[in-house]
Amino acid sequence: MSLKLGAIAFPLFVLIMAAKQKGPVKKFLKAGAISPDTARKLASVEVKGPYYISGALKRGVIVATGDGRYYLDLPVYRRRRTRLLIVLVLIAVAIVAGGLALWPPWN
Repeated sequence: MSLKLGAIAFPLFVLIMAAKQKGPVKKFLKAGAISPDTARKLASVEVKGPYYISGALKRGVIVATGDGRYYLDLPVYRRRRTRLLIVLVLIAVAIVAGGLALWPPWN
């Protein structure tokens, strides 16, 4: 029984870990850099360099102001975060449904 539970629980645990917010986006949010007026330099939010935010820059989640400051575009961030969470929930439902189909608890 424990192997069956693990086969379902482990993928769900991995999905939960993927959903946890971390990295430079969290640092910008914590610093309050959410508009061009509150934009911050990378060093002030403890981001080591532009390489660490390159993915978020490409996706438009973090925006450069042009003078070496950056800010988190909150509407874009929330939209992308909501979409990610919806996809993760659908994957979790599929994993649980697959686990129940393979190892029905009622047998």
